[in-house]
Parts: sequence; C-alpha cells; structure tokens
Amino acid sequence: MKGSKWGSVWSFFSAATACLVSGTALAQCFFNGTLPSYPTPGEVPCYIQVQPIDVCGTSGTSTCAPFNTVSAVGNPSTAGKDSAGNFNNSASQNPIGFTVDPATGASPPPAGDTNGVDITRVLLNQLGVDLTWLPMATYNSKISPLTNNTYQTLNVRQPTGTTILQSDDFLALSFQKQISQGIETQSPNPVFPSAPLGVPSNIVNMFFVSTLNPPTPGTLYGFSWICNNGVAIAQNTFGFPRSRTSPPPRPDTIVHELGHNLCLDHPIFGAGPWTPPPYSSPGGVVPLIPVNPLVGECDPSYPACGRNLMTTGSLRTEPTVACVLAGFNGLSPPAACVNSTGTQLPSLLNGNADEATTPLSASSTQLPLSQQAKVLTGGSGLLFQFADPPMKSGFLNPIPRETTKVEIDTGGSSTDPIIFDLSGPAGGRPGATLVAWILTLPEEQSFAKHSRFHIISQTREDLVQDVDYYPDAENNPLRRNIAYNPDADNNPDDPNVGPAAHSPCTSATAECLIVKFQLPGLGAHDSISFSKGILSGGAAITNDDLCKAKVTYIFSDGYATTSNFRPCPAISLSLIASSWRPDPTVGPQIVKRNVLLAQSPPLPCTPVPGSDPPSCENPEETGLSDADPRFEGGQPGQSCNNGEMNGTIQGNVTVSTGQYWRFTNPCEIKGNLMINGGSVYLNCAVDGNLTENGGTLKLDAMAHVFGNVQISQASAFSIGPSVAIDGNLQIQNLPKSEPQPGTICGTQVKGNLVAKNNLSPIQIGETPMQQNCPGNTISGNLQCTGNNPVPTSGSNVVAGHNQCSG
Repeated sequence: MKGSKWGSVWSFFSAATACLVSGTALAQCFFNGTLPSYPTPGEVPCYIQVQPIDVCGTSGTSTCAPFNTVSAVGNPSTAGKDSAGNFNNSASQNPIGFTVDPATGASPPPAGDTNGVDITRVLLNQLGVDLTWLPMATYNSKISPLTNNTYQTLNVRQPTGTTILQSDDFLALSFQKQISQGIETQSPNPVFPSAPLGVPSNIVNMFFVSTLNPPTPGTLYGFSWICNNGVAIAQNTFGFPRSRTSPPPRPDTIVHELGHNLCLDHPIFGAGPWTPPPYSSPGGVVPLIPVNPLVGECDPSYPACGRNLMTTGSLRTEPTVACVLAGFNGLSPPAACVNSTGTQLPSLLNGNADEATTPLSASSTQLPLSQQAKVLTGGSGLLFQFADPPMKSGFLNPIPRETTKVEIDTGGSSTDPIIFDLSGPAGGRPGATLVAWILTLPEEQSFAKHSRFHIISQTREDLVQDVDYYPDAENNPLRRNIAYNPDADNNPDDPNVGPAAHSPCTSATAECLIVKFQLPGLGAHDSISFSKGILSGGAAITNDDLCKAKVTYIFSDGYATTSNFRPCPAISLSLIASSWRPDPTVGPQIVKRNVLLAQSPPLPCTPVPGSDPPSCENPEETGLSDADPRFEGGQPGQSCNNGEMNGTIQGNVTVSTGQYWRFTNPCEIKGNLMINGGSVYLNCAVDGNLTENGGTLKLDAMAHVFGNVQISQASAFSIGPSVAIDGNLQIQNLPKSEPQPGTICGTQVKGNLVAKNNLSPIQIGETPMQQNCPGNTISGNLQCTGNNPVPTSGSNVVAGHNQCSG
C-alpha cells in the first residue's frame, strides 16, 4: 500500500484534537468497566511530562550545571540523544539524570549497548507512571537582585515565626506562586527571570543547578514543591564536585523529588518509620512487621522503612548507581554488586532499596492507601470521574490501553506469515485513537520480501490508510529521511515546516513496518487483524525470536510509547505487547506538542482536598520539601548527624532531636552514647554508658553495652533479643505515651534491672498472652516500683530478688 506520505500521520493530530476535547467524559488513567481498579503489577497507565532545564552562568553553555555523572559541566546540546541523534535517554552517552545497564552496571552504558535503562523512569514506573523527558532547555541565568549571584545557586531560609523552609531564589526561578495561581507560562516566560518553562504549566519544570545552600551547615541534593510544580537538582546528586570526602552519586534523588510534586511525602502511605495502629490514611505500615515493633523504628527489623522510595534521605537505604537495578528484567547482577560473602548489594530486585508501595504491599488494615493509589486515584494529575466532586489536576496524563496479539501461522513454510491482532484503544483522553502502529525488528530479523501485508479482517472499510517499510531505498530514496524526519516529505524546502518529530523506529539499523490508519484513527470500537512474513537469519521465525521485536504506538494526542512482546521466554503460541507495559530501554515521546496544547490545561498541581473549585496550595506558605540537611543522608565528615556508622568511634557520641544514626557491626563506641531526643539503632559495642533522655532506641542482637543503660523521659525503646548489658538497666520516669510498650527481651543484664515511676507500658520477658518476647537473664535484682500501668513480665531467670509480679 503505497502512495501516501508519512506526514499524513501527523495531519491526523490537529483534526483529532476536536474529538479529544468534546463530550462530557473525563479522562482517567485506569478503569474496569464502570468502577476504578488498580493496574496489575507491571502496568503503567499514566505518564508525566518533565521539562529539564539546565541553568547556566551569564556567559552561556560553557558554565552549565551538570545533569548526569558524565561531566561537571553540563552539555545540553546533546542531552538525552543517542549516537544516531535520536532522543532516547536510555541509550544516550549524555543522559538526563541516571542511566545504567543492569547487567554490567555501566553508567551510562557504552554506545551500542541496548540494555541501558533510565533509573528515574524505572523507579517511577512502580507508581504506574511513565516518564516523558522533553528535550533539554537552557537558561543563561540573570543576576538575582536578592543575592547578587546567578540562579545556579539557590539559597534556603527559614521565615521568622514559621517552621517551614523557603527559597526566594527558587520561587522566582520556578515561576511560583504564579503557576499555582493558574497564571499560564509562556516561552520565554515574560516574568523575571525569563526561564524557559514548560508549556502548558502542568509540565513539571526540573532545574539542574550547581548548589543548594541550606540555612544550617550541611549538604542538600535536591528539593521540590510539595503537590506543586518545580524541582531543583544540585550537582551533589551526581557526585560533583568530586573529592576524597565527597558523597557518591545518589541515583534515586530525582524520582524522590518528582514524588513530592505528585503529593507523596516522607512519613505517609507506607514510607518512613514504623507507626502503631490503628491506621487511617495517610498513615500505614508495610510488612514485614517487627516481632516487637518500636514506634519510630527504621532498622533491619523493619526494612520497609529504609527501602521505601519516599522515606527521608537520612533513613533511606541509598543504593549505588551500578547496583540500584541489579538483576532488573531477569539479567544477572553485575559482579561488583555482590559482596565477598555472596550477598547482593542494595537493589530494587532484592527488595532492600527504592520500592514504592502498591495495593499489594499490605493489607487494607495496615496500609489504608498506598503510594500508587495516592498518585493514581485523583490525588495528583488526572480527571477522575469517580471522585465526588471530581478531582481536577494536571501532572498525570492517561495512556490509552492498546494491545497487540501475535501468533505464528502453522502452515509449515519458512515464510509463513505472522498474524497480528489489534483491538481498539481503551481509556485515555475522550475520543483517543491509535493513528500509527510501528513494528521494529532487531538486526538479525527481516521482513520476507515476497510476503505482502495482508489484512485478514477489519471492523470498517479502509481502516488502514497506508503501509510503509523502512528502509526501502529501492522504492523511495527518501524513505530513510522520512522515517527519521516525518515532516520532511511534506515540503523539504519549506522552512515553515514544523520541527521534526523523533523517529518512530527504535533503532537506526532496524527494519520497520509502519501502519497508518485513516482519520480519525483506530478507535475504541475498531479492531483489525493482518499478517506479514518475518524471517530470522533467513529461517522461519520462532516465538522466542519475536520476543526481541518492539511495537511502537502513536496516539492521536501526540503520545508515542514502545512495548515489547511477552511472556518471554515464550510459553504459549500467543505473545502480547501493550501500551501499558512500556519497554524500559526505549523512552516515550511526545511527537506532536501542539495537540496537547490545544486542550484546556488542567491544574498544575495536586489540588487541595475538598476545595471547590479545585485549587492549588500556595508554595509561599507550604515551603520546600528536602531543604533541611539534618534529614538528608550522605552528609560530609564523621559528625553524628544522620546516617550509618561502623568501625571504631573514639570518644563520646551524642544524638540530638531530629537526628538518626544506625551503628552497625562491626563497630565500637569507645566512650559513652547519649540520646537526647534523637533515634538510634545499635548493633555493636558501647564501651561506656548508654543514656536515653527521650527519643527512640533499638538495641539489636549484637549490641553489647559494657557500662550501664539508663532510659528516661519521653523514650521509646526495644532491647533484644541477644543483647548484653554488663552494668545496670534502669528505666524511670517515662511519661504517659502511646500504648505500644517498651520491651526488654532475651537480654542478659549482669547488674540490676529496675523499672521505676513510669506511666508508659513496659514488657520484661514473655507472658502467656505475649509470647514474642523471650525471657531475660538477670544476675542482680529485678525491681518494679511506682509504675502505672504495672510492667508485664515472665520467663525471666533472676539470680537476686524478683519484685515484678508479671
């Protein structure tokens, strides 16, 4: 089927816009008949658009901020482009953010490596959201009248009389509070500082800058507006400036900050430390639940805290770039991601780093609302018709669900055709259609030259407008140019032709079959079945070979996404590709922006719950997320601020309010350990005394305190089992608190154990009603006096007097 131009596909878009904005139905990311349902694991029903903006000095691109680990100076001209010049961030040598080959750990993957994936995109997919990077923009910074410096440095302050942290520089750079008030962005924005913001304003603006200056000493990696538009990423995120004491790159910072824009926060929806029941939204915990759970616990007994994508940086387990996706998609982990004992380093695959909570993560009694549900059910970014009143916000866009079923004809010939079945797209924007379908073969496969494209059945006459092959130089010498510049064949000499869209073929060396549908495209009630012969190395193709092919869907709203066939290895005659199961090695594209611009843009935020009409929070009042270095990991130096410590620590250690430390074996504190309102996980030795004057304390199996342990004031604690205390253990003057008891289980106390004048519950050993706390061995006395409620105790071996009745 020849004669029509590839550019006719793009002519569908402006006409299809009328269908998209007409009618009363509201767009939604997912559905099941008339009721909302969650996508099954691996399905991605929505996407966001992110406008990356590299902030440069006043002199231009020679002083741009870094946006990856490749160079300390950004090079925006080739950002996200592969070796052929096509925009595919996963295959770029100059990626936006972090890319890695999960099989080798190479970051970015070398040229020709087809296994590279975008870490930010893969992690965001867990929430059911795909990431669409727009081409990198640059901003040659003006001088800020507030700081007399460029906007490559963003300063944070704490407004007088408030608890929030604010950045006047970032308010100006991100055009806030104007965007939140519905003032539409322009390009360039006429309001100072004229940054090239995304248009329309529900495109997330992400600024790559050099430095984020907190109000107190420390290091910031990124910050963002909660539920609003704007992210800033500092060079520290990519390990710059590099020195012997600099923290390593932090591959989950970008997606963490995008989570804040989508209205996720640190201690909610299953993120953060363990909290006691009863659970109601936005709280909740995720299994595995500790045997003796401790309020505020974030340690190996409650691993869900450290591995949650939205847990604050000081508590989150930070994976390395090479290992964050080790083993992803069934690939063997790189050798560098398995330590000398055979244990795999933190990665998404082994479930100890960077997971998001889904409805399958916990029961409804433990997790009333998951992070995925918060993002997808009207909390951020879609028009969701089942909410009352309907929620209206702007960051998420629905992806039509389009599937392709493929089967090999069984006639026995080496040129037997492959049968493809396409159903009409479901969901998406009202009236969304499929305007083009592209099959890309890997290099070793080819289309059978003497096997024609044959339509077996279709729901209406002339559903297919045109079929093209690439490359097809013998029939059309412009075919290669047309395939990579879809507007070129309209009028290659006309400078007014719109900018070239990205290639619909996923490889410069591949063979492609391009099917274009008649206006308005393949609709919800349409279907088509067609066949085409495919060879693999000149022989009959198998299902396992077909697994290597890719299918690209281009929809009438200008969105293009690529999928691959599954299940693989093939276990049945039929393989399925779906627009809701994106190929991680090929990023989605917006091939025609003006279609999306023609629609009424929704709110550029997650609206305030219950606001009528829906409205955005004011960033001037809510302040920034992640602007306090006390709660960010990777702080320089050895001061006890936040993070994980092992080895030998000379002298005394004090942990204050707002600080969290994990002391893990092998380690030894040569002096005393004092907790003044902070949180400590201890799994090693303290040569002196341990004192908790309020805060949270967890002594795990290898903890050994050679002196005394004293706990008082508003303290939560969990001691044991298999803990040794050579001196006395004294718990006194605890105020009334949550009903969750402090526990002493399976611990050896060589002195006395005393519980005195406490108004908070305490459990000392195992009782018939509580059989998850082994008894303790106490060489001195066990004394309980003046406590209300009376401590529960049992199964303890006490050498002296036992005054605790149990």
